[in-house]
Amino acid sequence: MILKSSLILSGISYDQYRKDLDLYCNGVDDHELNYDEKLIKHVVNSKKIIDNIEAKLKDQPFSKINTDKDLILFTISEFWCGDASNIIPFLNIFTKRSERIQLSLVFRDQNESLINQFLTNGGKSIPKVILLNAETSEVISSWGPRPKMMQDFYQKTKDQKLDYKDWWPSMQTMYDNDFGKAIIKEIEELIDSSNSL
Repeated sequence: MILKSSLILSGISYDQYRKDLDLYCNGVDDHELNYDEKLIKHVVNSKKIIDNIEAKLKDQPFSKINTDKDLILFTISEFWCGDASNIIPFLNIFTKRSERIQLSLVFRDQNESLINQFLTNGGKSIPKVILLNAETSEVISSWGPRPKMMQDFYQKTKDQKLDYKDWWPSMQTMYDNDFGKAIIKEIEELIDSSNSL
């Protein structure tokens, strides 16, 4: 599968995503997201999660990662998504580990046809990382919406029909305790697999 160049060009950088998230929390909706009122508290919480992760990552050294091609971690997200806020800062690490890897983000609800090609068990779960060959725009593989151990936990909550408020605190604790290790490992494996193609 090859993604349209116009779609890829519509993606924004991590720095722009962060800036626009801050603006949204201050009432500026540059992307015309028009979130429902009930989502605003989740947007504010997402900002807090990202700020906390960035503060902890600030002085950490990152080992280099080798890839034999230019890659894009083309990521479908939304500001309100708790999983995205826990994952995207760690995706950004890969742009520091290799000059050949970039992170680009698009909003799910503005890209219906795109997310419909990358459903998770029939649902539009995010974040969804689409690994692209930057030269050909070809989809190499995809990942998401969360690391396997978190996804397994989520599936149990779904099977038990638990409300969000009953399971999300435990999910956040899992993210906090793991602090990106599972995310980094699984994205490394995704990138490694691209080298063999």
